[in-house]
Amino acid sequence: MSKRFHTDVPLAPGLVALGKDETQHLLVSRVKASDEVVLFGGDGVDYPGRIVDISRHGCSLLLGEPVSTHLETPAPVVVVAPLPKGDRERVTTLRFVLETIAACSSVSALPVLLQKQYGSLPIPAGVIAATC
Repeated sequence: MSKRFHTDVPLAPGLVALGKDETQHLLVSRVKASDEVVLFGGDGVDYPGRIVDISRHGCSLLLGEPVSTHLETPAPVVVVAPLPKGDRERVTTLRFVLETIAACSSVSALPVLLQKQYGSLPIPAGVIAATC
C-alpha cells in the first residue's frame, strides 16, 4: 500500500501535527512510529518525513525538505462517460464527472449518449476499448 498521503494541513520542514481525521488515513494504512511517509498538499510538492508519534487522536511527523514532483501524464487523457437515460440521473452523473475531471489536470471529458447496439463494431487502431 502507498505511504503517500494528502493533507490540508500547511506543510513545512520540521515538526508537523496532524489532527484526528488526517491521522485516520495513516492508521488504516497501518503505519506506526518511525515509519517513513510522504505528505503532499496538492501543490506539486512532496514532503518526505518520519512518524514521531501516532495515536487515534493525532499524529506528529518530522518532515524533511520539500521535493518538487511532476506526476501528470505526458499524454492527453480523455474520459468518455456514458450518461444514464433519465434527465435527473443524467444531470447528477454529468455534474459528478465534471467535478471529478476538474480536480485532475490535463484531462478532458466527453459525455456521450448511448443506445443499444447488437453485434460488434470494429475498433480503430490506437483506441483502447472497455466494455461493461
